[in-house]
Amino acid sequence: MRVIAGVLAGVLSLAALAGCADNQPGDTNTGPGYTNNVADLLVKLPALDGDPCRGKQVATLFPNCGRYVTEVAGTLGALRDNLPGQAVALTALQGAVTRFQQLGCDTITGSPSAVQQVACPAALTAIGGALDVLDKALAALPTSG
Repeated sequence: MRVIAGVLAGVLSLAALAGCADNQPGDTNTGPGYTNNVADLLVKLPALDGDPCRGKQVATLFPNCGRYVTEVAGTLGALRDNLPGQAVALTALQGAVTRFQQLGCDTITGSPSAVQQVACPAALTAIGGALDVLDKALAALPTSG
C-alpha cells in the first residue's frame, strides 16, 4: 500500500510541476490573430446587423442581448482606427453600449424595471442606428487583406 501511495504522490508531484512550465501550449498564438483591417470589419458588421437583438422583438429580447452588446463594444477600437471621421456615430455607439451595460439590461433577474423596459430597447435601437451609419462609411473605404 505504501508503494502505491508513494508512486501516486510522485505522479501527482510531476503533474503539478508540469503545470508550472515556462512555456504552455496556449502561450503563443501561431495564427494571424485578430486584425482590425477594413476587410475584417466588413465581415463583422453584417454579422452584427443580422443579430436578433436588432430585430422587431427587441422589447422582449433585450435581457438576452448582453453578448451582442459585448461584441459591438469589441469593434469600437477597430472602428475608431478605420473611421476617424465618424466621431459622431462612434460617440453615439459608445454611449448606447455604455447605457445598456450601466442599466444592467442583460443581468435582470425577474421583471425589468420601468426604466429598463424603456431604456434597454432604446439603447439597442441606438446601437443599431450607429452601426448602420458606420457600416455605410466602412463600405466606402478601400479594403486590404
